[in-house]
Amino acid sequence: MLELKCHSGAGHVTLYLTGENTMKHSIQNFLKPFIITVLLSVSAFAQQKGVKVFVTLFPAGDFIAQTADVTGFAEIVSPTEVKASNIKINLKTLKTGMDLRDDHAKNKYLEVEKYPEAILVSATGKNGKGSGVLKMRNKESKVEGTYTLLGGNKFLKAEFKTKLSQYDIKEINYKGVGVDDEIKVEVIVPVQAAAAASAKPAGKK
Repeated sequence: MLELKCHSGAGHVTLYLTGENTMKHSIQNFLKPFIITVLLSVSAFAQQKGVKVFVTLFPAGDFIAQTADVTGFAEIVSPTEVKASNIKINLKTLKTGMDLRDDHAKNKYLEVEKYPEAILVSATGKNGKGSGVLKMRNKESKVEGTYTLLGGNKFLKAEFKTKLSQYDIKEINYKGVGVDDEIKVEVIVPVQAAAAASAKPAGKK
């Protein structure tokens, strides 16, 4: 007798086969392409572009503001170097998990109707470390951090810290709860090969 069980969880799929060895091995070989396709699909789904902003509150607490509404891409310019420019983040779509906090953050402090985007103007990286220029509320500030290539070099995740006061955002307070000036930002964008690397050599005349 043969029994097939399937269990799915966050980021993984497990299949169990019990029964006669010959039939079990045959079905395992038959299912291998299916299993590989499922695992690759789950991995690709887990790595999507987006931005997370990690905010610390005082005297205690924290929250994450996030959005998937990001445009732009990173480029691999050599085995150890990457670059990016004009990465745009739609601040109007930021969510913090609380409607009232969303309203205060976007309309009172970020002023998204006047400044709808944050832009990573330019960035370069080498051997996992990088620097760039972030523009928000029409103010520019240099940022430094780290980066990691994900999903077989299909995505790049950059992490850096910056200060709200550098973008003229100060004295955030609601009913005695304040926001720390320093925030941590995580950005995931798709990767494409540098144009120079994909250009075809000119033909000989």
